[in-house]
Amino acid sequence: MFRLETMKKLLLITLCATTLFVACNQDEKEERKISKRDFSITKENAYNNLFMDSLSVADYIVDNNISDSIARRLISFYNTRNYQYAWFSSNGVSEQAMGFSSLLNFIDDTSDVLKKLHKKMHDLIGAEGLKISTSNKSILNTELLLTESLIDYSKTSFKKGYVKRKEIERFIPFVKENPIELADSLLAELKRQKKGFADINEPFRLLSEQLKHYLDLHKEKKWLVIDTDIKSLKMGKKSPAIAAMKQNLSLMGDLPDEDTTDMYDKNLIEGVKRFQQRNGFTPDGKLTKNLISLLNITPEERIKQLLINMNRMRWLPHEPDGKLILVNTPAFTLRVMEGKKEVFEMPVVVGKDGHNTTIFSDLLTTIVFSPYWNIPSSIVKC
Repeated sequence: MFRLETMKKLLLITLCATTLFVACNQDEKEERKISKRDFSITKENAYNNLFMDSLSVADYIVDNNISDSIARRLISFYNTRNYQYAWFSSNGVSEQAMGFSSLLNFIDDTSDVLKKLHKKMHDLIGAEGLKISTSNKSILNTELLLTESLIDYSKTSFKKGYVKRKEIERFIPFVKENPIELADSLLAELKRQKKGFADINEPFRLLSEQLKHYLDLHKEKKWLVIDTDIKSLKMGKKSPAIAAMKQNLSLMGDLPDEDTTDMYDKNLIEGVKRFQQRNGFTPDGKLTKNLISLLNITPEERIKQLLINMNRMRWLPHEPDGKLILVNTPAFTLRVMEGKKEVFEMPVVVGKDGHNTTIFSDLLTTIVFSPYWNIPSSIVKC
């Protein structure tokens, strides 16, 4: 027994070092299912600052008796990122780890392994001032268990053939990239795919369409900076700032008529209303400092926001059904759904910067009526 385990471990060590899985009767097709190790990823250009020894994956596979198919996927996953941690950094738990942990809660898997993982992640996410080091064996084990769980989730929860191994390996960023170049390569990859994640996740697909739109705007270089004193703008008056506003509104599709005039008129008001409605504001058509600042957000900044939120969509239920409560944080709205039918909608209050509303998915088990509320000291002082 000892000799068999030792031989298996030696085989896996060779696997990690050479990226080839050599076993009895294994053909070339299976070997191609392992991505080559990307040695171009270094601590200087990596998305994360923690790396593990490749032999740690071999130890994990042997110690946990991982099946060959999952073992190949684990090694391929970490080969792609040159054994950079995916779920933790020196500053603690990553956003992707929190999102995936929440997603696992939503699917309500009651296996003992996932119960332990839930508890571990709950403790880590709740820990204040958490710092992670590569010497922490418990964190390393949790890291690898999360990746194993992601592979299992992809095999059981995604429609067969829609999300390929290589796409899963890129769910979590592994190199620092220029957002424009990243958007370009992501859209090119989505165009090449016959089937992919965008086909089973509607929000992701819709965001990808907006990504293409704003990337085109960035390349066209027609976006204008609106520089004005808001008090000087009056109905019927002319200003270069009005022409700039109209151009930006038109580029975003909020001003359908090709109005290039510099007149403050009804066309501008209607365009502003559409922009406000689309961004979750009361559509009153009023020009404010906040509105001008929003109209000044460049396509490049929007591309950054879209890329962040497209990644977040990967960690939300891709085809939720049944009775659901959906909160759209940027739009300050809550919707109750029964299947795909909306039952009702209501406004909600969300957290400010520094006290952000957490993105999560979970099962609603308790409702508290008239919860106790401590009055903030800022209100007491007033």
